[in-house]
Amino acid sequence: MVGIIEEQHPDRAQLFMQWKQMGWPVMVDSLNLLNVPYVPITLEIDEGGVIRFVDPRFGKPSDIQENFLGRVFQSAVVSTPALPAPPDLEKLRRAATNGTATAWGTYADALVLWGGQQRLGEALAAYKRALELVPREGHTHFRLGVAYRKRYDSSYPSARRLSDGRRAVAGSTRHRPQPIYLAPPNRAVRTSAP
Repeated sequence: MVGIIEEQHPDRAQLFMQWKQMGWPVMVDSLNLLNVPYVPITLEIDEGGVIRFVDPRFGKPSDIQENFLGRVFQSAVVSTPALPAPPDLEKLRRAATNGTATAWGTYADALVLWGGQQRLGEALAAYKRALELVPREGHTHFRLGVAYRKRYDSSYPSARRLSDGRRAVAGSTRHRPQPIYLAPPNRAVRTSAP
């Protein structure tokens, strides 16, 4: 079992897991690159790393054994995956310079994930450029908010700005594709209006 969190503070999630005695590894997806619409979500992944089921709705525990654990998937290739190489940030920058909002967003995502705290200002500028091209793209607004929050929490002396906390909230809540509200019995519901 592996947990995937959309938390911007993985150290807090790790403390929670330690407190609750949860012993499985946790991966962090603070930019929501998986584009999950809600949490928690269950992904059943075979030995080769292929996602076989997303949020399976099995009736009883034995169904999991029969429909997933007890099956052999032919396309599964069991091998030790190589660690991904960091992207070529300069190549992504050049592609974005005369490119689309998607190219700018890809460059910004790479800067947030691989550029370190000292390059968060560049990531913010790239997200803003993407939003100039496609102003109502909800995922880009959310990721802009994440980048502001990362810079706000940064220990890099020249990076942090006092206004970043406010901008983080504004960026991550603007132009959501579909608002979410809680409805009885405590389940998240997607709707066009609360």
